[in-house]
Amino acid sequence: MKTTLNLIKANKPCREGWQKLLNYLGKIKADDEILELTTILKSNGIKDAIWALCAVYDQEKNIRLMAAEFAETALIYNNDQRLILAIKAAKDYANRIIDKASFDAASAAAWDAAWEKFEQIFLKYN
Repeated sequence: MKTTLNLIKANKPCREGWQKLLNYLGKIKADDEILELTTILKSNGIKDAIWALCAVYDQEKNIRLMAAEFAETALIYNNDQRLILAIKAAKDYANRIIDKASFDAASAAAWDAAWEKFEQIFLKYN
Protein backbone atom coordinates (compact mmCIF):
# COMPACT_ATOMS: atom_id res chain seq x y z
CA MET A 1 0.00 0.00 0.00
CA LYS A 2 1.20 3.47 -0.82
CA THR A 3 0.86 7.02 0.39
CA THR A 4 2.80 10.29 0.25
CA LEU A 5 4.20 12.61 2.87
CA ASN A 6 1.65 15.23 1.84
CA LEU A 7 -1.22 12.79 2.47
CA ILE A 8 0.26 11.83 5.84
CA LYS A 9 0.72 15.48 6.82
CA ALA A 10 -2.88 16.28 5.81
CA ASN A 11 -4.04 13.70 8.38
CA LYS A 12 -2.16 15.46 11.20
CA PRO A 13 0.41 12.89 12.39
CA CYS A 14 1.94 13.17 15.84
CA ARG A 15 5.00 15.41 15.89
CA GLU A 16 7.34 12.69 17.13
CA GLY A 17 6.33 10.12 14.52
CA TRP A 18 6.38 12.71 11.74
CA GLN A 19 9.90 13.85 12.60
CA LYS A 20 11.10 10.27 12.93
CA LEU A 21 9.81 9.47 9.43
CA LEU A 22 11.30 12.61 7.90
CA ASN A 23 14.67 11.84 9.49
CA TYR A 24 14.56 8.24 8.23
CA LEU A 25 13.80 9.47 4.71
CA GLY A 26 16.41 12.23 4.90
CA LYS A 27 13.79 14.89 4.20
CA ILE A 28 12.84 18.16 5.87
CA LYS A 29 9.35 18.65 4.43
CA ALA A 30 6.40 16.84 2.87
CA ASP A 31 6.24 16.01 -0.83
CA ASP A 32 4.23 13.89 -3.27
CA GLU A 33 6.82 11.14 -3.77
CA ILE A 34 5.22 7.69 -3.44
CA LEU A 35 5.92 6.12 -0.04
CA GLU A 36 5.31 2.44 0.74
CA LEU A 37 3.74 1.63 4.10
CA THR A 38 6.48 -0.95 4.59
CA THR A 39 8.93 1.97 4.71
CA ILE A 40 6.92 3.52 7.54
CA LEU A 41 6.89 0.13 9.26
CA LYS A 42 10.71 -0.05 9.05
CA SER A 43 11.15 3.56 10.15
CA ASN A 44 8.51 4.06 12.83
CA GLY A 45 7.13 0.65 13.75
CA ILE A 46 3.77 -1.07 13.56
CA LYS A 47 1.63 1.53 15.38
CA ASP A 48 2.60 4.34 13.03
CA ALA A 49 2.30 2.06 9.99
CA ILE A 50 -1.25 1.15 11.01
CA TRP A 51 -2.06 4.80 11.71
CA ALA A 52 -0.77 5.68 8.22
CA LEU A 53 -3.59 3.61 6.72
CA CYS A 54 -5.71 6.75 7.07
CA ALA A 55 -3.44 8.34 4.46
CA VAL A 56 -3.53 5.52 1.90
CA TYR A 57 -5.43 6.12 -1.31
CA ASP A 58 -7.46 3.74 -3.47
CA GLN A 59 -7.18 0.85 -1.02
CA GLU A 60 -10.40 0.97 1.01
CA LYS A 61 -11.28 -2.65 0.23
CA ASN A 62 -7.84 -3.97 1.20
CA ILE A 63 -7.77 -1.88 4.39
CA ARG A 64 -11.19 -3.23 5.42
CA LEU A 65 -10.10 -6.82 4.73
CA MET A 66 -6.88 -6.31 6.67
CA ALA A 67 -8.80 -4.85 9.62
CA ALA A 68 -11.10 -7.88 9.58
CA GLU A 69 -8.09 -10.17 9.61
CA PHE A 70 -6.62 -8.29 12.58
CA ALA A 71 -9.96 -8.58 14.37
CA GLU A 72 -10.00 -12.33 13.81
CA THR A 73 -6.89 -12.60 15.95
CA ALA A 74 -8.80 -10.95 18.82
CA LEU A 75 -11.28 -13.84 18.81
CA ILE A 76 -8.71 -15.75 20.86
CA TYR A 77 -9.74 -13.58 23.80
CA ASN A 78 -13.45 -13.22 23.08
CA ASN A 79 -15.19 -15.55 20.63
CA ASP A 80 -18.62 -13.98 21.02
CA GLN A 81 -20.81 -14.78 17.99
CA ARG A 82 -21.48 -11.06 17.49
CA LEU A 83 -17.78 -10.49 16.86
CA ILE A 84 -17.60 -13.36 14.41
CA LEU A 85 -20.61 -11.99 12.52
CA ALA A 86 -19.12 -8.48 12.50
CA ILE A 87 -15.88 -9.74 10.99
CA LYS A 88 -17.84 -11.57 8.31
CA ALA A 89 -19.88 -8.41 7.69
CA ALA A 90 -16.69 -6.34 7.36
CA LYS A 91 -15.40 -8.73 4.71
CA ASP A 92 -18.76 -8.84 2.94
CA TYR A 93 -19.00 -5.05 2.95
CA ALA A 94 -15.47 -4.72 1.57
CA ASN A 95 -16.39 -7.15 -1.17
CA ARG A 96 -19.72 -5.34 -1.81
CA ILE A 97 -21.85 -8.32 -0.81
CA ILE A 98 -23.83 -6.39 1.82
CA ASP A 99 -24.85 -2.75 2.15
CA LYS A 100 -23.64 -0.14 4.65
CA ALA A 101 -26.72 -0.50 6.87
CA SER A 102 -26.06 -4.24 7.32
CA PHE A 103 -22.41 -3.56 8.05
CA ASP A 104 -23.31 -0.84 10.57
CA ALA A 105 -25.71 -3.17 12.39
CA ALA A 106 -23.09 -5.92 12.68
CA SER A 107 -20.50 -3.37 13.79
CA ALA A 108 -22.79 -2.04 16.53
CA ALA A 109 -23.39 -5.56 17.81
CA ALA A 110 -19.65 -6.20 17.88
CA TRP A 111 -19.08 -3.03 19.91
CA ASP A 112 -21.70 -4.25 22.37
CA ALA A 113 -19.90 -7.59 22.68
CA ALA A 114 -16.52 -5.93 23.14
CA TRP A 115 -17.90 -3.51 25.73
CA GLU A 116 -19.50 -6.37 27.69
CA LYS A 117 -16.14 -8.17 27.76
CA PHE A 118 -14.40 -4.97 28.86
CA GLU A 119 -16.94 -4.51 31.67
CA GLN A 120 -16.38 -8.09 32.86
CA ILE A 121 -12.64 -7.60 33.00
CA PHE A 122 -12.95 -4.15 34.59
CA LEU A 123 -15.30 -5.39 37.30
CA LYS A 124 -12.98 -8.30 38.01
CA TYR A 125 -10.19 -5.91 38.99
CA ASN A 126 -12.27 -3.28 40.80
